[in-house]
Amino acid sequence: MACRYGFIGGGNMAAALIRGILGGGICLPENILASDVSSERLELLAAEHGILTTRENRKVAQEAECLVLAVKPQIFPAVAQDIAGRMPATQSVISIMAGVTCQALSSSLQNHPGIVRTMPNLPATLGCGVSGIAETGSTSPKALQDAESLLSTVGATVRLPEDKLDAVTALSGSGPGYLFRIAEILIQAGGVGLGLTEDQGGGLVQHTFQGAAGMLIASSEPAGEFVPPGLFTGRHHTGRLKAMEDNGLQQALFEGVRAACRRSRELSGG
Repeated sequence: MACRYGFIGGGNMAAALIRGILGGGICLPENILASDVSSERLELLAAEHGILTTRENRKVAQEAECLVLAVKPQIFPAVAQDIAGRMPATQSVISIMAGVTCQALSSSLQNHPGIVRTMPNLPATLGCGVSGIAETGSTSPKALQDAESLLSTVGATVRLPEDKLDAVTALSGSGPGYLFRIAEILIQAGGVGLGLTEDQGGGLVQHTFQGAAGMLIASSEPAGEFVPPGLFTGRHHTGRLKAMEDNGLQQALFEGVRAACRRSRELSGG
């Protein structure tokens, strides 16, 4: 095998992982090979990161010690047909494709022993994401370790059974979208309802979210411990959170997460 990491697909998440690998000093740019259908995308990756590129998926599959499948799920069947049977038996194969199960991966890749299914989220593109890694009895310990080492370059990792990945998708995969929408609503409430400009409201909300997240990460306490009781009871400014709860905050978030989980199961064929 001629390179340490091979990427089939050169989109935003692949680029984030390449940045993570190089930023962590795991290997040199000349030990990374990427393929993509877009020549423009490959030129950009080569210019920004100094890595090797090719239009041939088969070449990446044959030469990589650790192969990352980063194409759209609907493209995977054609990719699998091209590379199946041409991958070294000792190769770790890490999928970051949404909705493609371990069973589907294994079947398409002729029961390759080193397949790992993972689910990174959008903040991984900034190096502060969190990724679920599916543990199955058929995956080699080396492949799991390779997946963990790779994904830890762009944030935290959590190992869990594959049947929990739909919940991971619903919570951390879709979670940034929930928070973006909540941030948008809070900015609108401050700007339209309370007289702040959009820039003022936006700055306040951004730094408030950043600080609150930092407190959660730094503490071992559950999130509920940070909620002052007066926010519910009305002792502080008429019960700010109580007003939100009375208007369906908890139910709306519960239903959103459940809907995201159902959609993830549908994509996985469950």
